[in-house]
Amino acid sequence: VAQRERDRKALDVLKDRMYNKQEAAAYVEMGDAHYHGLLGLEPCEPAARLYYKDAADLGHPTGAAMYGVIAVEANGVLDSVSKGIAYLGIAAERGSELGRLYLGRLNEEGAFGFKLDHQEAERWYKMAASASVRDGTDERHAQAKAFLEKAAEEERRRRLAMGEDGSSSEDEVEVVDEE
Repeated sequence: VAQRERDRKALDVLKDRMYNKQEAAAYVEMGDAHYHGLLGLEPCEPAARLYYKDAADLGHPTGAAMYGVIAVEANGVLDSVSKGIAYLGIAAERGSELGRLYLGRLNEEGAFGFKLDHQEAERWYKMAASASVRDGTDERHAQAKAFLEKAAEEERRRRLAMGEDGSSSEDEVEVVDEE
């Protein structure tokens, strides 16, 4: 009973922040509550999607990223996928680590209409490291880390096979005085 009362009060505070103060972060928190089944709510992806969209429309990077992720993964509905990708781009542009990590994943896997493009995946994963909004998940971090480590190892092996050791040609030039 006490937990239900705390959840109800927390929901009331969120609603006040959303509807009276138009706080984008409150819409993200309400989206999270619906998505993950927090604050006494049952998980409800359609409701979460609406709250994330409202947050995105108010300029919140994580709201745009979460709306994009849910829209992309909406069982292959084409309009939803293209809309989701657009919102992921908006999120990435606004500094969302999650948006950048997810775009990296789409390029890495060639998923949802993206062509398989490891260079583009690497670019997105590296951009995620400098994101101003740290909203990525442990799963996405692990995927990016594994991909970047594999790419670095493949580049090291390529250089070794080509006889390159990574040092610059200036280091290898020997000046000979012919006097």
